[in-house]
Amino acid sequence: MPGSFDAAVDLGTGYVRVAARGRGGIYEEPSVVRVSRQPLALRAVGAQAFAPIDAGPPTFLSRPLSQGVV
Repeated sequence: MPGSFDAAVDLGTGYVRVAARGRGGIYEEPSVVRVSRQPLALRAVGAQAFAPIDAGPPTFLSRPLSQGVV
């Protein structure tokens, strides 16, 4: 079929990986997020979540995927 695109997404507990047919692995990021407590808000996702955030409220790291469950 012209214009079709086959892709696979692996929502692993360590990494999120995306692969496309004919391209191999094209995206890989750690399965981690940085969240602020007050106000409750998402601050960063993936590798950027490991970088320190100086400004704003205190934050914590969370792994939303654990033991194979979202």
